[in-house]
Amino acid sequence: MKTLADAFHHTLQDVYFAEHSLITALPKVIKAVSQPGLKRALQTHLAETKQHVTTLERVFASVGQKATGEKCDAIEGLIKECDGVVAEATGTAARHAAVLGCCQAIEHYEIARYGRLREWAKTLGNSEAHELPHADPPGGHGRERGVATSAAGLCSGDARGVRYGRSQDAHYPQSAPRVRTRTNIRPPARHGTCSM
Repeated sequence: MKTLADAFHHTLQDVYFAEHSLITALPKVIKAVSQPGLKRALQTHLAETKQHVTTLERVFASVGQKATGEKCDAIEGLIKECDGVVAEATGTAARHAAVLGCCQAIEHYEIARYGRLREWAKTLGNSEAHELPHADPPGGHGRERGVATSAAGLCSGDARGVRYGRSQDAHYPQSAPRVRTRTNIRPPARHGTCSM
């Protein structure tokens, strides 16, 4: 890469690869969770991801390039981490919380990439790519809010069984320390993430 246009095109290929990778990976994750809010958020994420592939193809066309993916080590690592969580977590509450954390990490990767693409498109004078619907800056990303809402549900009530002095999972000790509640830790106002 020598120019900003080169960096833009390379990142566009990374994101295209990432979205296709997520289309392949998300069904397995959806199958692994049973919490209704999290399952719905992941299903919504999958549907939106499929739409984003079409959007990215429009961006490629706007810069006169064929839509192709470039292997992205970052997304592969994040997906591998999520696969590991699904395989290792034997407790339902632990699996849901860990999957949620992995998915939020993936979403933050996407927020950063799309935000950067949007700004570079503006700098390069590509108003079509700059104004595409999914090129939202951080804080305006609909999927992250959807999963964050699921996080709030996961982190309340029985999902935190140890808060009430009982174990949700047979592998979780009864003598575990109390989990901090929402009243003594405030989530970041911008993202509304899980406060445990």
